[in-house]
Amino acid sequence: MISFVFWGLMAAVFFLLYLIGRIGRDEEWEVRAANGLLLIASYLFAAYGDLRFALILGALTVSTWLLAKKKKIKLGIFLSLAGLFFFKYVNFFAGSFSTLFGRDEIGLHLILPIGISFYTFSAISYLADVKQEKLEARGLLDVALYLSFFPKLTSGPIQRAGEFFCQIDRKRRIGWHTFSPGIQIFVFGLFKKIVLADRLSVFVNQVYKTPNVFGSITVLGAAIAYSLQIYFDFSGYSDMAVGVARILGIELPRNFNLPYLSHNVTEFWKRWHITLSSWLQDYLYISWGGVERGGSECM
Repeated sequence: MISFVFWGLMAAVFFLLYLIGRIGRDEEWEVRAANGLLLIASYLFAAYGDLRFALILGALTVSTWLLAKKKKIKLGIFLSLAGLFFFKYVNFFAGSFSTLFGRDEIGLHLILPIGISFYTFSAISYLADVKQEKLEARGLLDVALYLSFFPKLTSGPIQRAGEFFCQIDRKRRIGWHTFSPGIQIFVFGLFKKIVLADRLSVFVNQVYKTPNVFGSITVLGAAIAYSLQIYFDFSGYSDMAVGVARILGIELPRNFNLPYLSHNVTEFWKRWHITLSSWLQDYLYISWGGVERGGSECM
């Protein structure tokens, strides 16, 4: 997200979206053209990392769309989770078993698709909302854009399908009024990542590499610095994603709200990775008998 390639893609998309808004013949055409452009850009972004990333994302998208349309929701959720487990954990368990039984290391050398956790959780929430009749099953291109939207592909946040669809269904004017707030959010996230997280990592890595060389106070300081490094790194990337999306006319939800100022663990849980804790509450806790809150609304 801080590479020249990413910013070249973002600048090109912003310029083309601006042109679409100026030369559009009617609102329906503008919406279709803008959404099509975002979808193409998102798959170019995924394929730039590795063509296989885009193919895996496309396969999950097609299965999610098709099974939601046919109301085979449980199968869709199972396939989504199976894909996540396969790519993230098969190599880990294979290596662990080989070590446990004293055999030569076994590894399938599987690739880890970028953003697979985020778009898998999004796919599951879409399927669950269709099952609970909070949403009607959408067309393939809408589902594809929801799962692949490139600003949030690698680091979230996890946006509800209803919140995303109601934004892409309407005309969105791109210009200074989207660029100005978006770039401010992005720069704030970039500051967290480059100036704070990366600088803290230098100190943390040095102490963690040779802890016996340092005194207890320094080691304690490194532990505190590490917790801050994790926060600034993760929240910085989330802020950058929110900022880029805002530039392109899409609003993503806030993901962190000063969690280290929480008064208790419950409050910390609600303020750290907000979209994940909300996802777990709505799609795990409520599914097991918790109290349901209101459905998604347009932002």
